[in-house]
Amino acid sequence: MSSPKSSGSQASALAAALISSSFDKDQKIKEAISNSLSAFGKQSPELVLEAIHEFLVKHPKIDQQHRILLLQCMNNILEEKCSAICTETAKKIIGLASEDLTKSKKAILELHGVASDILVSVGMCFLSDVMDELLKKFVPGILPHSFVVQTLGKLSIANVNGMSAYMGKLLSTTLPLLSLAKNDVVRVIFSKCLMNFCESILEFVANDNGEENQITKTTFSTEIYGAYDILYNTWLQTRETKVVCAVVGALGKMSHLMECEKLEVNAPKLVSMLMSLNRRHTSDPLPLTTALCDVIAAVNECKSNVLEQNLDGLTVNLHNQVWNTPESSSPSLVKNYNEVLRCFGILASEYSDIIIRVILQRAESREEKVRAGNLVVLRHLINSNESMENHKDLIVTGFLLHLNETSNKVKLNMGKLIIAMATHGYLECEGGQEYIQFIVRQCSLPVSQQQNKDKTAVTNEQVRTMCDDILKLITTTVEGLEKVLWPYLFELVTSLELSNSLGVIFHSLAHIAQKKREEKAEDLLIDFNHTVNVPSPVALFSRIVVTLAHPHTPRSYPEETLLLLQNFSANVHPEVVEMWDEIIPKIVQHLQDNIENKENWSQTVWEDLLLKFLQKTLDKIDNEEWTCSVGQSLTAQWNLYEFEPTYKNFAYKCLGVVLRKTQNKEFVESYLATLFLTVKHLHQQEREGAAVCVGYCASSHLDATLSRLSEYTKLNISKKESSYFNFLKSERSLVDLENVKGFVALCCGYIAFYGPSQLITSRIETNIVKTIMPLFKGIKDPVIRGDFSSSVNLIARSLDPDHFTSNSNKPRYVFAAREDFTTKLMVYMRDDAHDKPTHLKAMIMKACASLVKLDPPMADTDIAALVKQCVTAIIPIPEPTKESSQNDVFIECVESLHSLLEEIIRKRPNSAGLFSVFKHLEPFLISNTDHERRQALNTVHQAFQSYYNLFKVSNLNAELTHLGVFLARLIPSCCDEVPVMREASLKCIRQLLDIQNKYNGVEVEGRSSESDSLGAISNQLQQTGGQLMYKAIVDLAQVLCVKIPTDLLHFQPGSLTVSLVDTLSCPRGPAAYGACLTLHHIFESRGSIFVHKVEDILSALLGTLAELSADDRPDFVRNGVLDLFACLTRHHTHLCIKTLLCTPLPYTDVVVSCWTKIGCTDIRTSAVEFLLDQFDRGLPYEEVLKRKGKPKEGSMKTATKSSLAITCAIQYILDAHKISVRPRSPSNISYHLIAMSLVRVGSMIDVQSPPKLGIDPYRQAVDLLRTVMQCHCESEMMTSLEQRRVWSLLDIRTGDTFLEALSATAGSFCKHRLGDVSNIVSSLNVYLPSIYEMRRATVVGFLAQLVKEPAGRDDVLLEIVMNSLRSKLVDPHNLVRQLCIRGLANIIFTSQDQIERYSTSVLSAMMTGMDDKDDSDNAITLEAMSGLAKFLNKVERTNIHSIFINVCLRVRPCFENDNPVVRVAAFRLFGALSKFGTGSSETSYVEQVHSNLISILLHLNDESVDVVKSCKKTLRDVGPHVGANEINEVFQKHLVDETNLHYGEFMSNLSKIMVNVFPEKINFYVMGCVSFYKSQWSVLRCNAAMFTGFLMSNLAEEHHETVNKEHACRALIQLLKDSSPQVRGKAAEAMSKLVQY
Repeated sequence: MSSPKSSGSQASALAAALISSSFDKDQKIKEAISNSLSAFGKQSPELVLEAIHEFLVKHPKIDQQHRILLLQCMNNILEEKCSAICTETAKKIIGLASEDLTKSKKAILELHGVASDILVSVGMCFLSDVMDELLKKFVPGILPHSFVVQTLGKLSIANVNGMSAYMGKLLSTTLPLLSLAKNDVVRVIFSKCLMNFCESILEFVANDNGEENQITKTTFSTEIYGAYDILYNTWLQTRETKVVCAVVGALGKMSHLMECEKLEVNAPKLVSMLMSLNRRHTSDPLPLTTALCDVIAAVNECKSNVLEQNLDGLTVNLHNQVWNTPESSSPSLVKNYNEVLRCFGILASEYSDIIIRVILQRAESREEKVRAGNLVVLRHLINSNESMENHKDLIVTGFLLHLNETSNKVKLNMGKLIIAMATHGYLECEGGQEYIQFIVRQCSLPVSQQQNKDKTAVTNEQVRTMCDDILKLITTTVEGLEKVLWPYLFELVTSLELSNSLGVIFHSLAHIAQKKREEKAEDLLIDFNHTVNVPSPVALFSRIVVTLAHPHTPRSYPEETLLLLQNFSANVHPEVVEMWDEIIPKIVQHLQDNIENKENWSQTVWEDLLLKFLQKTLDKIDNEEWTCSVGQSLTAQWNLYEFEPTYKNFAYKCLGVVLRKTQNKEFVESYLATLFLTVKHLHQQEREGAAVCVGYCASSHLDATLSRLSEYTKLNISKKESSYFNFLKSERSLVDLENVKGFVALCCGYIAFYGPSQLITSRIETNIVKTIMPLFKGIKDPVIRGDFSSSVNLIARSLDPDHFTSNSNKPRYVFAAREDFTTKLMVYMRDDAHDKPTHLKAMIMKACASLVKLDPPMADTDIAALVKQCVTAIIPIPEPTKESSQNDVFIECVESLHSLLEEIIRKRPNSAGLFSVFKHLEPFLISNTDHERRQALNTVHQAFQSYYNLFKVSNLNAELTHLGVFLARLIPSCCDEVPVMREASLKCIRQLLDIQNKYNGVEVEGRSSESDSLGAISNQLQQTGGQLMYKAIVDLAQVLCVKIPTDLLHFQPGSLTVSLVDTLSCPRGPAAYGACLTLHHIFESRGSIFVHKVEDILSALLGTLAELSADDRPDFVRNGVLDLFACLTRHHTHLCIKTLLCTPLPYTDVVVSCWTKIGCTDIRTSAVEFLLDQFDRGLPYEEVLKRKGKPKEGSMKTATKSSLAITCAIQYILDAHKISVRPRSPSNISYHLIAMSLVRVGSMIDVQSPPKLGIDPYRQAVDLLRTVMQCHCESEMMTSLEQRRVWSLLDIRTGDTFLEALSATAGSFCKHRLGDVSNIVSSLNVYLPSIYEMRRATVVGFLAQLVKEPAGRDDVLLEIVMNSLRSKLVDPHNLVRQLCIRGLANIIFTSQDQIERYSTSVLSAMMTGMDDKDDSDNAITLEAMSGLAKFLNKVERTNIHSIFINVCLRVRPCFENDNPVVRVAAFRLFGALSKFGTGSSETSYVEQVHSNLISILLHLNDESVDVVKSCKKTLRDVGPHVGANEINEVFQKHLVDETNLHYGEFMSNLSKIMVNVFPEKINFYVMGCVSFYKSQWSVLRCNAAMFTGFLMSNLAEEHHETVNKEHACRALIQLLKDSSPQVRGKAAEAMSKLVQY
């Protein structure tokens, strides 16, 4: 409802201000003001519309864009509130819009367009007034303004019912005007207007609800035809595209309103013209296609056949537009595409026979796009047109010839068509199965070999995926299609070209079979006599079983295939139904449990499972004829696996199972011959599968198999090799010959392995070895060599007594050919690729292990050669990554090596046998290559483990003679850089100790106590710290000294000691260091036994030290040797400290080692005391001007060399001290060290290093502090320092972070070393009178934190600290005074008695701090406010009463401080004062709350997040004192720190409460907001403007007079000129809420 207009009202002023400011220079603010003006107008439309009208009338020459903006606002208001205005206002608006509509003959799109929109909006409610105005400018004989015509057209669409009364007059007026339109633009406008008129008439007629209606489609046919004649005969002859599109659009709509007789006459010509235009205007065909569709639809409504003569050309024209499916990014083309299809649908309803004939003709086109579009049309017609139902047979048979399509794009459309055909029952017609076969053929498409650069090209993968989905879809969702698919799909199972689609075929058949079995359908059992094209049950069974061999093959669907087999069982054989129902679910379960985990998947286990299933099926049926038929089917289907050797491999194995089962000798002979003739030797998988088949056959027909193999060998190998023309053989023939040899070798191996154990030994030498041995000659291919290696392995395993089926009386067969086989295998190993894992290496070692296992044991020389060759081949191979394809091969090689060594040790389970293996691994233990050391250690451990499990103590094997050498070679590896190798080395040592225990007669299930203690050492070795490493090696040495025989510790050849000393010069530093640590413990604990060898030992150590220094070996090795030297020469003389201090900085390695040695001896205490005394006497730094004579440029601090030298010396001594003695009891020197190091860090923050020295004084001081803490404190203290981020803070190197770290350090001392705090304070107070300000600041900062910590509860210590702090309140340095105030404020953390005791002095210090005149950066003020806020929570009310108001007044200016931290502290302090705002102070405090409330609320949306949080807390604190429970509840509920506050919504809701509770204070609040209009922060000006709007808009009307609205509104209006765009936007938004003013 509009407010009454008042020339003096504030609303009018606000509206006028918004109107005049609406054309802001900022686009976003322009939109904001426009939105505000529109919102203002929607609340008071009459007032705002009048104001805009008045403004536009008074300012006719304003900027045109400003005028357009105001007209748009006017239109926005009218669109929603047109009915709320009076007729007088409407007429004014109509007159204004009409004037703007036609004031310029030249079209101004934006201005004329918005004027037109206004007339349309007003015309929805005041149509007669609008039409009266428009008709004045739309008169016969005078060409009207173009936008008048355009407005009439839009109005006819917007107000259909109202405009129907004017339609006759408009058409009669328009018709004569058409001849006057000569301009293309005018013709476009008239054409669109006529189209709108026609659409309006059509809609009016269509919306007729049964009431009496005088208007029909033909009511205006005369006028329409007259216009049609002009448009068609005159206007359509232009070449201007826009005119053509507009004219045809109008003609299309006119065709619906013409009489049928005239339409029949003109429609053919119009259609011809449209088709001709369509060929010329291809850029935007939508208008032409839409018009064409309208004409066709209109003719169709008239039941006329006049278009039949145009039909051929029409269909061709339309067909050309459906070649390519448009992209969704082009809406116009998508609409045109749909319109074309709609045209086809309309035509098909009348001319279905002709349309189908055309489609069939177009299907034979050679152009891909034509064929593709043809299918799209047919699919659309099938899905949308019922008339096509009568032509099913014609369509199905007509497209059969086109199913051999080669284009993938056409195939995609054909697939979509087949879905439509299946859904509508077309595939059930005769020939429907051919469409199924088409889909299946596409499912078999191979992978695209070349990547097509054309991004629009369709790949085989896309077609195949789509057809897979289609076959699944029509199988599972289309009812009635089962009879088409079942059993037809079985016909496709044995097709070679469809092999790639078997998975999806079985998927569909499985669904159908399961459904039929559940429904007990009669046709589940297939009549194979009737369905002659369906393969036999045995053939299907054979095909399915072989297909299951590789379930990981993409699109193989193994679970569904097994399900098909289960439900198809009755067709295979009645006997297997129950058995398969029991077995197949178990196979499926095995598949589900393992198929996803490819790493643990075993293909061998899976194949064995399927072969057992086949065997059980044969056993269950137990019919010789059926068994032979399975073999025949498998053989007949070999050609199906021509290009899939892995499947053919399994097919051969299945045949082997059949041959093993059958007793038909002729069948066996025949199919063995067939196998030998057809196997492709080129493929290793085929060779292996065929060989397994031969082996299976030999298990039941050994002699027949051997005989057939012998004949095959003579025919295919012996004759070819002995040929007279052998020298003419090509390289290819030699390769073929090698492949044949590999096949024969594999056959020999599998015959030996699977042959009957009671017969095979008699055939090995005479048949098998005699056959295979000559074949080794000339083999070069690694794969064929692998076949021979596998064959040897199988032969050797067949002779292993464990292989024989009978466990009693196992024969000990002496294999004469073992040495020859071993020699040949070693040649293969030597020739194989180096530094690369191969299957050949693994197979050779497996074969060698099987050969070694045979009796009698091999000779020592042969074993040595074998081990050396294999170790040298495997250990140097780099370990591949887990993701690498070589990883599995590498693991296989390593495991094969371990198995070989285990068999060697098994044959020689004594010390010599173990050493014969170890000596070949020893060189790799000290290799510089990580992977060689790692693999060598793992191999050694496996050898030791095998030895422990295999050897037995006897007189001939009474001791481990090489124990000292073993240990000396393994102990250094315990210090390897790689933690994994340290662990591996320790495992080897543990194993050696277990072996020694076993020699000593201690063999229990658990480990001995000595070796059990290695568990703790293992954990230590995983760490990288030097101290932990030292402790681990010492612990290891302790165990060894106790465990091993004493004579191994003497300094004599072969002993552990001599072997370790030799290792000191090892080029690998970690190995030498490990030897050092072990020797150190031996010298220290068993030094007496070396009394006669000291000179030799020292000579050896000194020589080693000189060598290490000369070769620049790692420091840790030299230090280790120095430790050994110090251990044997304990009598050192105290070094001259002053001399060392005078050496140049930085110290050399020699000097550093000297300081380190001092730290490791007993003189370190006296040395540190002397250094501390020198430090206190000296100067920490020298301060000089940066430029002489120019003090304004500042000074520069440079550390003195003496202080740097002393710090370095203490650092090195303490470094040694913290390693050798930690923890230790604190002493006076420790407290002095702590104080000195803290003061040193503080005084070095901004100090530079002396020129050309390169030592960072600050970094050096921090390192010293860390070292001192590590020496003085236990791990809990150090952990506390880490958790408090002390070292991270010190790394930043600023004064603030140092003070934070200092406070954290003090806190840690109070928590973990409280008893030491008093002594530390005493040591620190020594530096309090220092002339260096940072020394004083460091002491004061430490003391300030102590007051806060538990140390503050010690009355004596607290008094000392408080006195020290108060003494420095007048310090000349600001930072010292700030820290004193902080420390005094921390009194709140002590007892209440102490608070009361010191309250006066603390309050005095706080107030003084708030008035500190030298505090230019507000740091002291901030500290004082923060401290006072905390102190107020603890102090009694009587102590604060006298200064309460003074504090409130002093804190208020800080609310607007530039520093957000100061604002935070000020708000918190004001909130803390709420505790004292009761009693006699309540009235004063409430007054202060209301005085500051606006400021706090506005800062609630401060730019600083911390300020926002502090304001939330303050408002919650002062809420109870506001005097209104409703406001307090809002504060407590919504102002939560953790939540994000929606500020605008909160302030709006709060204002509603405030105006109800405090209506008398609203003026005070509003004026408070107005005072912030000049704030320096734009965000506060925004907040103030917004809150002003909320308060005034929510205030009840009866209280409006209490507000100084004139002042507030003037201030808001002034904000519209603010420099900040955001402020201008918020001011406009606020003004939009003040309509009622």
